[in-house]
Amino acid sequence: MPSPAPPPEPVQAEPAARFSLRFDSGESIPISAPVLLGRNPDPTDYPGASAIALADDSRSLSKTHMLVRPVDGGLEIVDCRSTNGSGVIRGGTEYGVAAGTPTLATDGDMIRLGDRVAAVVRV
Repeated sequence: MPSPAPPPEPVQAEPAARFSLRFDSGESIPISAPVLLGRNPDPTDYPGASAIALADDSRSLSKTHMLVRPVDGGLEIVDCRSTNGSGVIRGGTEYGVAAGTPTLATDGDMIRLGDRVAAVVRV
């Protein structure tokens, strides 16, 4: 009597891509959960978001400037009604981000927060 076939190998789910922001200062911030960026961000209105203060000698960043969340395919950015605005730079063209409107930034895009710039990098 032939022996039964071995059970099939379990299918491994492809891990979701992870992203980080590489700033013009050389600083790199991995984004694995919601993050609030600014000069001195206040997460009170953003439950579950971690606050990360960024150096800003020109003071172009708002206190609470941008919310960044990991999503399928990249990072969702939301301008938190900043004074100097935010943008996504794709293919050399900057697209303004309307305050409060979630916008997708993907691998290779740059995001602008005031006068600061960060590359979206798949890790």
